[in-house]
Amino acid sequence: MDGLIEKYNGLIYSIIQKYGSLSDREDLYEVGVLGLINAYKRYKTGSKFSTYAYYYILGEVTKYLREKNGINLTYDDIKLNKKINEYIEKYKSIKGKVPTYEEIERDLEIPKKKIIDIENSINYINRVDIDENRVSYNENQDEIIDLKNSFKYLTESEKQIIRYHYYEGYTEKEIGEKLGITQVEVSRNKAKILKKLRAYN
Repeated sequence: MDGLIEKYNGLIYSIIQKYGSLSDREDLYEVGVLGLINAYKRYKTGSKFSTYAYYYILGEVTKYLREKNGINLTYDDIKLNKKINEYIEKYKSIKGKVPTYEEIERDLEIPKKKIIDIENSINYINRVDIDENRVSYNENQDEIIDLKNSFKYLTESEKQIIRYHYYEGYTEKEIGEKLGITQVEVSRNKAKILKKLRAYN
C-alpha cells in the first residue's frame, strides 16, 4: 500500500493544495490518502486508476471539509436558495439593484437569519466544489486531461449525481430524495455514468 501512496502522491497534493486555507495541510493529506485507499479497494479494470481515484480523493476531502465546518444543506435549503436567487434576478431586472435582506425577508417570508445561513453555506460549498479546470498535476498532465475530457461528456443531471455521491458524500437513497427519483434509479444511473466515463478513458 505504501507503494500505491507514493505513486499517487502528486495526485493527492494536486487536489488538496487549493484547500490549504480551509484546513491543516497534513489533515487534508491523510484524508486524501483515505480516498486513494478506498478507490483502490473498489477499483475494477476498464478505466485509468488515476481518473477513478481522483473522484474518491476529492470526495473524501470535500466531505471532510463540510463535516468539519458543519455544512449540511438540506434539499429544502437548496430549493429555498433557488427561490431566493430567482427573486433577486427578477428584482434586479425591475429595479436595477440587488434587494436587501430585509426586502427578501418581507417579500418571500423567509427569516433573514435563514437567508444569510443558506447564502454562507452555498458560498462555502462553492469554494470546495469540483473545479476540474483548476487542477494541476504536473507529474502527469495527460491523466488530468483525460479526466476533463471524460467529465465533459456527462449531462448536467449525470454530473449532479457524481457530485452528490463522490464529492458531497450522499447515499444513493439521499440522492434519490434530492432528485425526486428512486434509489434503484440512482444506482442504475450511477452504473451507466461510470460505464460512460470508462468508455472515454
